[in-house]
Amino acid sequence: MAVTANDVLELMKEAGIKASVVASLKNDVPLLSQGMDSLDIPIVAAAVEAKYGVKLSSAQSSQLKTINDLAAFLSK
Repeated sequence: MAVTANDVLELMKEAGIKASVVASLKNDVPLLSQGMDSLDIPIVAAAVEAKYGVKLSSAQSSQLKTINDLAAFLSK
């Protein structure tokens, strides 16, 4: 299944990340460098797990730093 960066951005909005934050995100820059905080990341991880039926380990979550990283992981 091909998951795009836009799919990841939509998922973030659905998960409750502020639309203004999502709109300002760049696909290839670490999320923590762009205004998302350490509380937002687990929210996104839980939304990914719920929507795509995958389980993210702590190690995987720490490696998925950008929107592109998430999209590539979910497209495997």
